[in-house]
Amino acid sequence: MSEYINNCFCCGYYLVRRYKRLVNDIFPQNPLHGLDRNNLERLRFYAVRKPEKLDKAFRYLCEKISRYLNNRNRPYVILGITAMDDIVKSCYQLLNIFVDDYLETLRLVLEERDDLELIEHAVASFESFCEIREEAPNYQRNYQFFVHRFTALCYYHDEMDKNKLRCLGLRGHHALFRKTANDELQNDAWKYMDQIVPSIIFNMEVAEQNQSQEATTTTVSPANVIIKNEQMTNEETSTLADIIFRDIFNRAHSNTNISICVQLILVHLDKNAKWIPGTTIFTGMSNLLNFLKKSFRIELQRSKGSPKYPDEHKFQAAVISGIDDFAENLPDFQMMEIIQCIASSLPTLYQNTEEHASEFNSNFRLQLLLLKTIQKITTQYQSEKSSEAISTLTTFPHQLFDPLIKLISSPEVEFRLLALEIIQLLVDRWHYADRLSKIRIFQDISQLGLPTGTKRSRLSDIPFMKKFGHQFRSQLYKCILFENNTKKIFYAIYCLMNIVTLEANDPDVLVDVIHFCFEIQSVIIKMMDEDQRKLPKTNYYGIHALIAAYFNLMSKLYDINQFSDHVDQVSEDIAFEQISGCREESFVLCTICLISI
Repeated sequence: MSEYINNCFCCGYYLVRRYKRLVNDIFPQNPLHGLDRNNLERLRFYAVRKPEKLDKAFRYLCEKISRYLNNRNRPYVILGITAMDDIVKSCYQLLNIFVDDYLETLRLVLEERDDLELIEHAVASFESFCEIREEAPNYQRNYQFFVHRFTALCYYHDEMDKNKLRCLGLRGHHALFRKTANDELQNDAWKYMDQIVPSIIFNMEVAEQNQSQEATTTTVSPANVIIKNEQMTNEETSTLADIIFRDIFNRAHSNTNISICVQLILVHLDKNAKWIPGTTIFTGMSNLLNFLKKSFRIELQRSKGSPKYPDEHKFQAAVISGIDDFAENLPDFQMMEIIQCIASSLPTLYQNTEEHASEFNSNFRLQLLLLKTIQKITTQYQSEKSSEAISTLTTFPHQLFDPLIKLISSPEVEFRLLALEIIQLLVDRWHYADRLSKIRIFQDISQLGLPTGTKRSRLSDIPFMKKFGHQFRSQLYKCILFENNTKKIFYAIYCLMNIVTLEANDPDVLVDVIHFCFEIQSVIIKMMDEDQRKLPKTNYYGIHALIAAYFNLMSKLYDINQFSDHVDQVSEDIAFEQISGCREESFVLCTICLISI
């Protein structure tokens, strides 16, 4: 009988199942003494040796924590959470056996809404759990409650412990995000981003305070129970939110979920009326252009009373000089956007048939000045850009292509010439313009240094030419047939036709331009009839010389021998007929245009 008494059979100790005895033994009679480490080690050893008993032991531990929680026995609840952490870390390979009980216990603790101490230990335990990398995660696991609870903590508004609880909410969100963000099947983090992101942004916007708000809390440490005074400031809350937000964006970028985060940020800014666009360089450029237009309007008003207005001229020159200097220091892509901005602000002439002469002259001068500005900026852009990095699609967005291509067919000679030269600069990536600036018939093109089929065509250039080629040729057709065309206009057209063909380096583009030349020839041959003459003779011969020079260069460059021989023969026959006919104007034109080199 004494044996039974010594072994406590009289009190029924050994009648209790062993896993329950081991769980009971880890709790001391006085919670200030902390967990019994020896008995905790025995419990871990038992769980490892008999994993089939692990779920029962852990469930019993959770039941004890629940009873302590109902009885408001806070120190024992904290000890129980510490014991759960220890078992979770020791038996993480069998986590799926008892994880539901673990999460349910944390849920009960987190529901204690006014107990900072318990919430702090629960969040710390949840962080430890989220650090575990599971090889076979449970896809039926649901973290919805934790997302809602952590979100509520992030918005905690009572002054007492406000910053501390908000930090705990942020830490909980971060732990959950790290746990589930990289798992394709367990996507709780992305599913609840509409709650997570706004709560983080809210804490990033916490106003900075000069003095920290000190919150004194009594924290019971399971290992050695002491009292700690902790400080949590608004700056620390916003800093923590910033760190978490950066981590979320890094993970979102790697998981191609960046659009989810960006969309939620925009929604938050809209809801809180914080979407205020900042001042950009283009805002400043638009202001300069508006000042320039206003100056011309003032000049127009003053011109009615006094023909002299030197102050406005100085101001206009200063604005243009400022735009030039500003654009020269920009990178290529911003320089191109500045060109687009100026091109879109060009005034429209001939829109009002009753437009006063002085108003027309003012708009004419403004448009001419802006075109010269574009030309100057384009020269800088063309000299700095890399021929391998720029494509036609990049160079010619529709905001720039449309106004420039329309100016090619402008009735004003100055506008047509500037538009042609600007397009030359933008298209000429390989710097052909210097070698093709004059209309000449070449017997040997090797001295030009042009590529002979070695340059690969750009896949981005060919669709552009096929899409906008008709529009380009249509405007060029109108440009060629103007009566007031000068020699510089014909030179510019010839140079541009060659550059477009060489840059595209595509047989279809070459065929389209050749057909365009045949169409022009057929039209001017009909117009040369005395009854239908609409162009000066110099224009007729200039167009023929332009087309002949283009055919000569392309036929030799692409080794189309029969075509090249035919062009040479026709050119020689025309030159002989014109010279033998002793027509002075034709002789001069042929001497200028049909120089054999």
